[in-house]
Amino acid sequence: MLPLRCSARCWLKTQIGVRDSKKEARAVAALNHPNIVSLFDIGSDDEILYTVSELIDADSLRAMLR
Repeated sequence: MLPLRCSARCWLKTQIGVRDSKKEARAVAALNHPNIVSLFDIGSDDEILYTVSELIDADSLRAMLR
């Protein structure tokens, strides 16, 4: 199982939104560090831009901060 992150359609209706989202995803994919989640894929389907990242089997951040 891999987590998917989908960007809001309203943001992606602008060319700037698509460009910035892809730029951010490429920057994250280039990072390699044990404390950063790996990004495996960037894609789009119709008007939805998505990223596929590593699944971390742990408590939520909210639970860890309590």
